[in-house]
Amino acid sequence: MHTSSFVSMNPRLDRYTTPGSQDLLGAVDPTDSVFLKDIVEFLRQTMGIREFVSWEGRTWGWTLVFARKTGDRPVEWFLVARSPEPMVSVRLNSTAFDPVDWLDIETLLVGSEPESHRLTGRTLWSQWVLDSAHTVDRVCKLARAVQLMC
Repeated sequence: MHTSSFVSMNPRLDRYTTPGSQDLLGAVDPTDSVFLKDIVEFLRQTMGIREFVSWEGRTWGWTLVFARKTGDRPVEWFLVARSPEPMVSVRLNSTAFDPVDWLDIETLLVGSEPESHRLTGRTLWSQWVLDSAHTVDRVCKLARAVQLMC
């Protein structure tokens, strides 16, 4: 019973009810959501990106996804609207980029100081906890660079 009341108050965790993006953003404590909202606004203003809500498993729950198609592989930004510590993650596939651009992207990713950064096959995952304006600035610079290379 306690779990169901928590789930109903947190739309990110209710697997069987698809929330809207505003529902997800509204469920984050205002003090935790400042930097999350900055990233959302930046990605919404980026040309060629579509926004949707996707179930990303029990750990992340319902997640805002911003995707841009590059060749046959999408560039995807995942925004996890949680309190505390909202998070952004990017999934890039090396086959979507010219090899020289890919080396530049890897350099930019490492320079953006992600919390987690790993290569699985041809897919590179990086993620950041959105806890400062500095982090938001680095992620936005990376997103601009990736967009120019797409």
